[in-house]
Amino acid sequence: MSSQEAHLSLCTAYGARGVPKLIETLRSADADDPSPTRTALTTLHSLLSTQENKCAVIQSEDAVALLTAQLAAPDEGCRRLAALVIGALALMLQGRIAVREAASVGVLAGLLADGADAVREAASSALLALSQSRDGCSTLMEHDGIVDALVAALGDDAAGAAALGCLSTLANLSRLDLGVSAALDAGLMAILCAVVGAKASNPQLYPALQTLWNLANSADGKVAAIDCQALSHLAWHVARGGGDARRLAAGCVMAITVDKQGKFEALDCVAPLCALALSPAVADDTDPDAPPPDASAVRDAVGALKNLADWPQARKQIAKIFRREGADKLLVEGPNGDAVPLFDRPITDGGVWPESERFVHQNVAPGGAATKAEVAVRACWGYPAPLASE
Repeated sequence: MSSQEAHLSLCTAYGARGVPKLIETLRSADADDPSPTRTALTTLHSLLSTQENKCAVIQSEDAVALLTAQLAAPDEGCRRLAALVIGALALMLQGRIAVREAASVGVLAGLLADGADAVREAASSALLALSQSRDGCSTLMEHDGIVDALVAALGDDAAGAAALGCLSTLANLSRLDLGVSAALDAGLMAILCAVVGAKASNPQLYPALQTLWNLANSADGKVAAIDCQALSHLAWHVARGGGDARRLAAGCVMAITVDKQGKFEALDCVAPLCALALSPAVADDTDPDAPPPDASAVRDAVGALKNLADWPQARKQIAKIFRREGADKLLVEGPNGDAVPLFDRPITDGGVWPESERFVHQNVAPGGAATKAEVAVRACWGYPAPLASE
């Protein structure tokens, strides 16, 4: 039954009391006969495509508490559907407040170890919905062990749909610097390097690279990435990755090579980074059908090269490649359609880059002027937007 059909059917039977009637069904749920509860949850989930119906559910003070109780129901279908409904409500601020008050996060985290694949996937999607907002991330982190539960779910089912939701949730948490230490302590970096090292385009690759980049923005994350030999895998993706993989891999290298040891370990990355930095002006003869280079990917490659240029051996290799390609004479189309130099100054000049405002956002209110400035800075320097659930 579609959302529109379900809504029409309920309005015909109960008028405006359709949603309250479904909640009343949850209040009288019988564990011995879960069929009415499953039907009510299915109908309720189909109705939550509209903000009005979400508000109607949230206005019932015990609705989210009833849904949280169903997360522990013996019936697999009830557990899965309750998680899906909570995930839909969590896309609204009032819904996230209700989820917090009902202490739903701990129960959802427990479902990540459920024996049913569909239940684990639904629980991970609900947690991902919470992580798409700043206040939702704070709600997640209020539960002790949430990061450990998410990392453990990756280890149990690294290729499943539930793992994708967990990995995307971790990417969002680490985007706001929440849970970075806990994630590193739980061994997340080794899991990320295993996904990236597979050198295959799969749904987990994008959030894995994004999470690796976020973790590598911390001092401990840089060390962990170097210890896991992430740079050799990243060099492959910078050279051969598709879509956003090249941009994210270059960003990971840029973050890791702030560390002195990272510069020493990243020689394999120099050639592919140079190729990416020069790609706007140098056609790829090996793949004429290749899409045009992404400007943000080029920017991140230049940033990584600037870090590497602090090490004389890497700087020598960069200069050699640039001389061979005639980088100082390469032209690209400017904003007015005229030809302009690809680089307006030497890439190895050692100049000071703009000050990072990465940590400023944690102490400002959402929606304020400082937050807007943070968004602009993050967009400029390649920090990704939060991953969204489907």
